[in-house]
Amino acid sequence: MFANTKAFSGFAVDDLSKARKFYGESLGLRTSEQNGLMTLHLAGDRDTLVYPSPNHTPATYTIGTQTATPTFNPVAATYSTAQTVSISTTTSGASIRYTLDGSAPSSTLGTLYTAPITVSATTTIKAIVYAAGMID
Repeated sequence: MFANTKAFSGFAVDDLSKARKFYGESLGLRTSEQNGLMTLHLAGDRDTLVYPSPNHTPATYTIGTQTATPTFNPVAATYSTAQTVSISTTTSGASIRYTLDGSAPSSTLGTLYTAPITVSATTTIKAIVYAAGMID
């Protein structure tokens, strides 16, 4: 039924006259108006409806800073003697949590890292670095 139709797109603005000025004058896009609605005429014969919504609140998003990957010393390998493993990060003020059973730690799951871990048998250590306001 819709296989050969153009997709419809549109968005709301709080002030149609400011939008017309921005898209038409600042960006140089061709616009038209009819019945209190504005159409942006985009390349590829794709039109986009712009409609007024006086109390419109634009969507917001946050781009967060990624925490650094935890570093293990010594590195993962097979050793013939017990090893004392330290976990560190270059992310200032961050905390580290780890697990010894191969499960995934999180900011609330796992053991809070405070000192090197002694490993004397085959063990899978997984760690996460996390900090308030950052993506882990």
